[in-house]
Amino acid sequence: MGIRLLTILLLLFSAQAQAFTSPLGISVINIKENMYLGFPGPSSNVCGLRLTIFRSVNKNVCGLDLGIIWNENSGDLTGIQIAGIANTVAGNARIFGLQFAGIANIDREVTLVGIQFALLENKIYDQSMIAGLQVALLNIAPRTNIYGAQFGLVNRAGNVHGLQLGILNVADKLTGIQIGLLNINYAGPIKAFIGINAGF
Repeated sequence: MGIRLLTILLLLFSAQAQAFTSPLGISVINIKENMYLGFPGPSSNVCGLRLTIFRSVNKNVCGLDLGIIWNENSGDLTGIQIAGIANTVAGNARIFGLQFAGIANIDREVTLVGIQFALLENKIYDQSMIAGLQVALLNIAPRTNIYGAQFGLVNRAGNVHGLQLGILNVADKLTGIQIGLLNINYAGPIKAFIGINAGF
């Protein structure tokens, strides 16, 4: 009887620990799933304030996320995420708010409603959607539908519904305006245009 009760309690505690949400997250470093110095653990959520020195990893994060080096989450982000070097959203996730990085914002598959700002690069690898604004020297999102604008030296997106402003602007399909030295709209009647390009 005692072993059964202990097993049930351990299972309940384990399930709660994985779904745990803390109002405060503090992370010194996270090397991998079971090698981290911080609270709460990588499978937990932080809703409130997360502070990071080297690298943090949590699931969902909401509120204010401040990192000296690198912030990372595998789930949704709601709020403001600021990192000295990089912000990463590693999973299929939603971002509502602001991502600001000293070097780069690197995301896998996201629905972003808000603003992405990085000094060097905003990069989105997989099929995604942005309703808002990307600002960086390089905005590289070849499989992303943009509803809004990209401002940078190089802007690359899938379908653009809005504005691309830069030296080189590339879209698979443009419904809007490109302003730059070279503008490429793969779906347009004229694929490349200098100065201003429009698609409807």
